[in-house]
Amino acid sequence: MITIYPGITTTDKDEFVRILGKLSEIAPVLAVDISDGVFVSTKLLGVEEIKSAGNQMFQVHLMVYNPEDVIKPLLIMPNVESIIFHIEATDKVGKIIDTIHEAGKRAGIALNPETGIETIEPFVKQADFIQFMTVHPGAYGGEFQPQVLAKMANFHEKHPEVVIEIDGGVNPQRMPDIIKAGATMIESGSYIVNSDDPEKAIAELKRGL
Repeated sequence: MITIYPGITTTDKDEFVRILGKLSEIAPVLAVDISDGVFVSTKLLGVEEIKSAGNQMFQVHLMVYNPEDVIKPLLIMPNVESIIFHIEATDKVGKIIDTIHEAGKRAGIALNPETGIETIEPFVKQADFIQFMTVHPGAYGGEFQPQVLAKMANFHEKHPEVVIEIDGGVNPQRMPDIIKAGATMIESGSYIVNSDDPEKAIAELKRGL
């Protein structure tokens, strides 16, 4: 089963509210990026906005160094369904996954386009899913990195039982190759958010399978 997560990436509170209003009726779970301005150059909003978003469920992607230091508020938010953190950002990967699970949420590990799959090998059985970044993170509209699909396919061949998410540069034309490489969770930010009809955009992505 393929699941599509419309994504919110913004530095502006009013824009967060606007995008949330645009997306909240079209998907049960939205993805939101949160960053510290250090791990990626842009500081993105998210924690307070999620807290005030009512019953809307979120998958939270932490693009921060030492996520173990900032994760605590998210663990007690009932509308946070899953939390993703970067393998490049911490040396406490196993401990963070355990902490997320203890809070009753799913844990995902993300890796940037240049990061090798050997870095996540010790944790593939512990994490709920692995997120492959097909853009360099930090803003909408990053340049798609096609070489990541080969890395995903290699990982999927080694670990066919592990759930894979892709994030970055997703459009209908790329969907067949994305699915062939093993992804079943699809985060799409700019393609959906910048559409005049987000519901139609999601349908177009599904037609591209």
